Amino acid sequence: MSETKRGLYVLFEGLPPTVIDSQVLTHVRMSAETLGIEWTVLACAASDENYQQAQARVDDAREAAQCGVSVVRAIRPVYPFSVTANRWMAGRALEKLRQIDFVHARTDYTAAVFGPLCQKFGIPMLWDCRGDGVAEFRARVGELPFPQSLLRDWRVRRLKHDIRTAERTADAAAFVSNELREAVLPDESDLPSWIPPCAAPSDRFFFDPLLRSAMRAKLGYTDSDIV
Repeated sequence: MSETKRGLYVLFEGLPPTVIDSQVLTHVRMSAETLGIEWTVLACAASDENYQQAQARVDDAREAAQCGVSVVRAIRPVYPFSVTANRWMAGRALEKLRQIDFVHARTDYTAAVFGPLCQKFGIPMLWDCRGDGVAEFRARVGELPFPQSLLRDWRVRRLKHDIRTAERTADAAAFVSNELREAVLPDESDLPSWIPPCAAPSDRFFFDPLLRSAMRAKLGYTDSDIV
């Protein structure tokens, strides 16, 4: 890159010891090394437990990402008016940060919160779509009797609204598959988008036959069981 770009990577998952290490922190470090991006990570934690866990991991996260990592308390996305409340929080966080050139918003909800703010401040935003949130939610809750079905339908409408807000306010989008892009983006959308290749670090993702056997034995699977 001809000049250093300052990016803000935002997520609403806190800093759990799961895929965040590989999908966020390692990604940030590798893109900084490869593209020269100067990153800041903003981890929004939507519960007291999530916030405390993130605070306890923030030093390790900074070491893994090799950049600044901040944790802020947010409102659970399932709560009514959470987008409005979290957008107010996000605006305060943006004001405290030094100048940034773009925002990388992980998930539809994050893009829905930050998209209008980015438009207001003239900051380009990348919507990082990780999955079909509507389909995942419907599969998770299944069929519900009345009146619980009313809450389910309300939640589906909110998820769809987040997707439309993300699509309307993003400057570009990244999807994990062509099928996801076709399922999420409307046919008439002219939003620039692409499918980034999977660049998994070999020190974290590798095949180990001994580890495979040990974990299968621990979980009660045989060598012939399909997982």
